[in-house]
Amino acid sequence: MQNLPAPKPLDLETSDKEGAWLIFEKSFRLYLTATGADTKSEAIKRAGLLHLVGEDGRKISDTFRIIEEGENQTSLNQLLLMFREKFTGNRHTSFERHVFRQMKQDGEEFDKFLIRIKVQANRCSYGDRIHEEICDQIVEGIDCPETKKEIIV
Repeated sequence: MQNLPAPKPLDLETSDKEGAWLIFEKSFRLYLTATGADTKSEAIKRAGLLHLVGEDGRKISDTFRIIEEGENQTSLNQLLLMFREKFTGNRHTSFERHVFRQMKQDGEEFDKFLIRIKVQANRCSYGDRIHEEICDQIVEGIDCPETKKEIIV
């Protein structure tokens, strides 16, 4: 797995920067594990992240308070959290729930509809109610009246 291609740099040209960050972070974590780099020092893991995140991501990291050395050095997880807070900190729960409640299947395959619903539900801060909310939205947004009837009854 040493020849595994590196994740693409963080795409900051998109309007969905939160989504772009979440995709990048997941790809980075998988890459770290698959290449065995997750066993390296915090400094090496931080450097790997800052290299792979791309130039625009490094410019953002320049605004973070990162401690390079010593017993209080910034860990990889702390750095990832700084990025995550940067891109998810401005989330408006009411708006995200509005988007969730407007979701319809619109002719797409059910599996794709379900994935879209689950991704959006994760942005809504539903907590323990998330599965119930997802089920309710499937009933509201599904195209097929027969399937809707089966779910309800």
